Amino acid sequence: MTQRVTFILAIVLLAAGCHVFEDLEAYRSEPVVCELDNPCDGCRPRNACGGCGTIADVPGESCGTCASGSWACDGEDALTCSGDDGDAAMNACGGCTTLEAAPETACGTCDSGTWGCDRTEAVKCMGDEGAAAQNACGGCTTLAETIGSVCGTCDSGAIACDGLDATTCGDDAGEAALNACGGCAELPGAIGDACGDTACMSYACNATDLDVLDCVAVDLQTWYRDMDGDTWGDAETTQDDCTQPEGYVARDGDCNDDAVAIHPEATEVVSDDLDNDCDGLLAIAPPLTLQTLGAPDSETSVLMPPPVDQAEYTVALTWSLQVQSTETTLELWEGVTGSRPMAATANCDLDTCPVTCVNFYEAAEYLNQRSVRDGLTPCYTISGCTGTFGEGCVQAAPADNYTCEVSLANLSCDGWRLPTEAEWEWLARGRTATAFYSGALLGSDCDDSNLNAIAWYCGNGANRAHRVAQKDPNRFGLYDVLGNAAEWTFDRYIATRPVGPSLDPTGPADGTQRVARGGSYSSPNTGARSAARRPTSARARDTFTGFRAVRSISQVCLSDEHLTDDANCGCLGPCPGGMTCMDGSCN
Repeated sequence: MTQRVTFILAIVLLAAGCHVFEDLEAYRSEPVVCELDNPCDGCRPRNACGGCGTIADVPGESCGTCASGSWACDGEDALTCSGDDGDAAMNACGGCTTLEAAPETACGTCDSGTWGCDRTEAVKCMGDEGAAAQNACGGCTTLAETIGSVCGTCDSGAIACDGLDATTCGDDAGEAALNACGGCAELPGAIGDACGDTACMSYACNATDLDVLDCVAVDLQTWYRDMDGDTWGDAETTQDDCTQPEGYVARDGDCNDDAVAIHPEATEVVSDDLDNDCDGLLAIAPPLTLQTLGAPDSETSVLMPPPVDQAEYTVALTWSLQVQSTETTLELWEGVTGSRPMAATANCDLDTCPVTCVNFYEAAEYLNQRSVRDGLTPCYTISGCTGTFGEGCVQAAPADNYTCEVSLANLSCDGWRLPTEAEWEWLARGRTATAFYSGALLGSDCDDSNLNAIAWYCGNGANRAHRVAQKDPNRFGLYDVLGNAAEWTFDRYIATRPVGPSLDPTGPADGTQRVARGGSYSSPNTGARSAARRPTSARARDTFTGFRAVRSISQVCLSDEHLTDDANCGCLGPCPGGMTCMDGSCN
């Protein structure tokens, strides 16, 4: 009964606007105190807007469309929704949630779909084409070419992917796709193949259309016989034809068409006595033993009068030489100096005739100029020259001829030079000891059967020079070392040479005469012997004296073993009793 009365009392008090304690026990124990100035009935407090009435919401809390506004007091006993954005507060789909993307914007694979409303609070990608939206390479960019379509030189390639959004021309064959004329179409034949109904017609490229062959007349061409199959022909055996005859080739220059290893592109071999590369130069090694040069008594005793300056002597030659296989020709001389000696061609004016009408000093000057041209170090020091170089046999007084001071430091220079007299004889003999490299004296002055095949001399020379390399060479492959034109050597003349043995002798240091060797087209057989010598004024010019070029390659004999070998000291033979070989000399 007591609880019911209490509940009823609480209701009455609330209705009267008086403070009601939730804890009735506290109410019973604490007296209620009302503010004297409270305008509200009973003990009711003012509301949030300062009035006595009841307001439904709390000022400041959200209200309106999508809670875009907030409650604000509208007087003391009312609220209004302030700042409500209305429809502007809603998303594009009519809801209040922030959407993942704007409707109608692109989405999906390569932007092939568009965002659309999924009711009011979400969007979804509609119309996405998936892989169908990608290009052929898997990318999204529109490709400029179709994959697999032809491209490149003569359409030899195909368009291929270069990543996802680019292409490249793959497998383009380049120039290999072109035909022989530089076009793309297949030609009806090969350039140079025979065509037409008549001989000497062949296919040739059209002047303007690269895909057309014209059938044109072919000029005759000189072909050269190739007996050894090395693709180089013999210039002496030719055939003129518009097509290549069997066994013939287009290039000449083979100096031995019987040997496949000898041709202009071969490698020169030292001391095989062959001109391997057909350049007219031979690489010849020196003898590795003492050599006896000069003429034996058995050879000179039959001569009338017997020569006194050709006695035998012993030498050691140590230098490997590169040797011109022929005498210096007019062509070789002109190729270096730019002109030909006047009157030198009076009795032989072909390119391959030996140059004559040049004296010792002019030969030395030519060899220095040739060394410079070939990138070699000149061998001669030349100074104090007077007269006109290369003038030829035109002046009356030999005293007016070209004259210089000429010296040779040593044989180790790598440029072109004249052979020493001992080197010349070793080269001329070609490892023989007879009067000629073809045998002994056999016949009269101008009729020697052993000389006819190898030399131009009074018996067959007709008192004029002849083209070089027309006679049989010696075992070293050297032509015309006997006869045709006599040849200058470096040595000054001395009647009695040291018996030796001498190491690489170069002759006496003084004297106005130099030694010419080999005889000429006007010499008798005795004057064309390997041992024959002719002292000649160094300033003299004549129509029967020329020269041959050599150059040092390497010094062979003076190796370490010969510098201390008592049995063959410096290649000069054994040291006398009680002497020891030191540095190549007996001491």
